[in-house]
Amino acid sequence: MPAYHIWTEGCQMNVADSAKLAAGLGLLGYEPVSRPQEADLVVVNTCVVRQAAEDRALSKLVEINGEQEMEAVTRDLLAAIERAA
Repeated sequence: MPAYHIWTEGCQMNVADSAKLAAGLGLLGYEPVSRPQEADLVVVNTCVVRQAAEDRALSKLVEINGEQEMEAVTRDLLAAIERAA
């Protein structure tokens, strides 16, 4: 069975969003794991309103998967968020 790990940084809305996401992943057959290294899917859910939360999220992404690979992914995601705003 596939596994997921959700790391949440931010306000109560972020926590609620992560809970909804976890419920949805459970319906898809995913099981939660406590360590990102054990997961098939890692979600870093953060607040883009606060720079400090965004900085912590980027640091977490680097910690999880290494700087070079994640740098391009996070840059693309942040650009998409800015376009949508």
